[in-house]
Amino acid sequence: MSFSPEKHKEFIKKSYKNYKKIGFVECPAFCNEKIYFNKVGFNHLLWKGKKLRKPEEQVRRISLIPKATEIIGSSIVYLHYRKDIKLLGNGLVSNANFWSLSSKGVRVTIRQTNNGRKCFLSVM
Repeated sequence: MSFSPEKHKEFIKKSYKNYKKIGFVECPAFCNEKIYFNKVGFNHLLWKGKKLRKPEEQVRRISLIPKATEIIGSSIVYLHYRKDIKLLGNGLVSNANFWSLSSKGVRVTIRQTNNGRKCFLSVM
């Protein structure tokens, strides 16, 4: 699906407005803990690190958001778990936990940093 730059910008704006309405989804894999949909997750659909994803990739990932909410709301187990520990410049340590859920070829990543809320990070 290809858009003009103006239509693409409009698509992103409308998609973010709908994304914000999600708020959170309770996940059975985490004893019905709330998985929050925040700006970090949406931005990750648009960017990979400091590099903007191609418009087609942005549209593909954004189009999977309804499937991501369905997977989060129905998964009873997570498939993978990974923990990253980073030493910050000020001597503090940052812990990040990542889980992946999957269904029918779609994978969702959940992230939690420093014992904060679990949040949607990505869908692919």
